[in-house]
Amino acid sequence: MAGLALVRGGVAPRRAVAATHVTTGLAHPQVQTLDQLVDVPDEKKGGQKQVGFPFRYGGEERRTEFHRAPHLGEHTNAVLAEFVSEHKAAAGRAR
Repeated sequence: MAGLALVRGGVAPRRAVAATHVTTGLAHPQVQTLDQLVDVPDEKKGGQKQVGFPFRYGGEERRTEFHRAPHLGEHTNAVLAEFVSEHKAAAGRAR
């Protein structure tokens, strides 16, 4: 068993147990039948599998295009620039 190497003193760390449950859950036949795992492109990681949105409304087509979440700090400069420009505009109005 691959997770056995992570066991220390006969007790598995929580992360190892949680990862085992997630892996087991994602391998469940119902998850496979419902096609819940989707491929999400990512330039840095080369793409990865993620859990897609589990619900669809009647007659709604399944999404086939997915986008990754922003990387840490990816939009920081744009957000700060917007904040500074709004702050300057508010300071100009206060005069």
